[in-house]
Amino acid sequence: GGFGQEAGGHPFVEHEQVFDPLAVAFDVAAIRAAGGVAILAHPGLYGTVEAVAALLDHGLDGLETSHSNLNPELGLALRDLAEGRRLLESCGSDIHWLGARQPGDHRLDRERVLPLLRALRLAA
Repeated sequence: GGFGQEAGGHPFVEHEQVFDPLAVAFDVAAIRAAGGVAILAHPGLYGTVEAVAALLDHGLDGLETSHSNLNPELGLALRDLAEGRRLLESCGSDIHWLGARQPGDHRLDRERVLPLLRALRLAA
């Protein structure tokens, strides 16, 4: 896939990494073929809205706009980016290890989560 390697079970990104557009397109197509939507998770790892926008240019359906480790200013800028491009939004509600946080600590308001649920055919 186009999104880096696994290190100890945790995804990582080298900030200077150049993503192969064909690999990203392949990943997006595979996700969609499985009935999913291609969401860029942990966009704070890329540092700037411009870096995130460059990745989104490869055809992703949306991005994570709320996460406990996301800089609040960057989070607002990412929400604006998602809204401007009419992209789906997700939030970092997953737990990678016990004690990290509780399920539901981060969530999107109804207006922002409904498009994602509709894209996944989980809401009318």
